[in-house]
Amino acid sequence: LQSRLVLFTRVGRLSKASDSFGLLSLCHRMSQNEERAAGEGTPLLQTNQDASKEEEEEEGKKKSDWKAILITLGLMGGVIATYTLIYVFRLGGILSELAGFFGFISCPLGVYQIFILAMERSLRNAINLARLDANRLAQKMVELQASVDDLEKGAKRVESAETELISIAASENMTVDQLMKLVKENRVILDELKEQVHLKAVEKVVSTLLTSDEDLDM
Repeated sequence: LQSRLVLFTRVGRLSKASDSFGLLSLCHRMSQNEERAAGEGTPLLQTNQDASKEEEEEEGKKKSDWKAILITLGLMGGVIATYTLIYVFRLGGILSELAGFFGFISCPLGVYQIFILAMERSLRNAINLARLDANRLAQKMVELQASVDDLEKGAKRVESAETELISIAASENMTVDQLMKLVKENRVILDELKEQVHLKAVEKVVSTLLTSDEDLDM
């Protein structure tokens, strides 16, 4: 009987770890597969070289946009000046034709410039949103890596617990199935003991309250 009690005590320390061994082993294998898959992918965050290239491209686009804006403003200014001369000096002929020509050229350029600016704004917003998503994903990868490290540590602890369980079974001339049966029995006993302790604590609290209730108003 004493040997059986000692065995129950040793098994009780390992019951929780042994029951969760299968789950932690599966999580460990899944985390290793995810880590290998993540290592094969490309980095989410852009490098400094890529950022400098994008900045240079944006600067070039801004310069070309300013040139187009200046050309459009010059054409529109020519149209305004020509129509002003026609109105003030009551001129016609070639000046009216020039005004119409300048207006015919400047209007499509103005519409095109507005369209380009709208497209660049939307594209810039999309790029910024993509960068934010990439940063969030990188943060999640860091958190996942920390979780993987914790799972690896837990798996190592469970492996050591399994080794100890096997050694206990070998020292007691028992099979692993018999040992697991004892683990389950030990868990049932521990649950019953916890319930008894809980009831005892409730009884203690109630008796204390009744004892301290001197005026009997409870």
